[in-house]
Amino acid sequence: MPQVTNLSLTKQQQAILHELYRFRFLNSSLLVKLLGTSNVIRMNERLKLLSQNKYISRRYEPSYKLLHKPASYYLLPLGRASLKAMDAKYSEQALRIARRDATRTDKFIERCLALAELAVLLTAPHTKVFTKSQLVRYGYFPQPLPDLYIQLKTNSGVQQYLLEYLESNQPLNAILKSVKRYLQYSDEGEWEVTGTRLPPVLLVCDSALLEKRVQKYGMTVIEEADDEVLRFYTACIPAITDKANRPWTSLQDLDEQLELKEIR
Repeated sequence: MPQVTNLSLTKQQQAILHELYRFRFLNSSLLVKLLGTSNVIRMNERLKLLSQNKYISRRYEPSYKLLHKPASYYLLPLGRASLKAMDAKYSEQALRIARRDATRTDKFIERCLALAELAVLLTAPHTKVFTKSQLVRYGYFPQPLPDLYIQLKTNSGVQQYLLEYLESNQPLNAILKSVKRYLQYSDEGEWEVTGTRLPPVLLVCDSALLEKRVQKYGMTVIEEADDEVLRFYTACIPAITDKANRPWTSLQDLDEQLELKEIR
């Protein structure tokens, strides 16, 4: 890993590197949302400076212009080295995995962007959202790691959730396999080391149609497993985006419509 240069990073520049560590790929619009600012021009200036100094690079193809698709940014070796020198919370394993980001496919990048957009939608007061890069250091999480892990602070304590993001282009068998994997994880009891209750699993679908399919076939998988501990809930991006009053549906009881804070 390269030596960190003498360029003094501002807090805002450090925050950009942090978010790129979390989500791997981000565009300027998402960075503005994640960092709680409204100045897109200033954000683009910071991204340009970080790019010029080789902390980050961007993915931008000629075809993006016709599609009105913005550039996506990712960490370069110097950016990863800076994070490592900055704080021990940045996992060596996660930084090592990010070395391959320069050659990632558009499909991979689009999923990273979708997860960042979902994190923005779910971010609210007293809510913390963690990504795979932040979870990789903890051995008690399911493998493969959940797409997101959420902590919601309430008057009765901290509620936890494991989240899987499901896309319509995924084979249904692969989706059901992930449900079965969580059921197996529940049986193995690895979460018990935390001393907390096993978190519910949130299955977020990219469309209402996919959510209906997951409800139809996922309920059968759960009934066959006869697991009374782990709870599954579905929601779709349109309902979450529209701030529906109760976008979450229990997979064990399809008549149960809930807000996130009501899921325990």
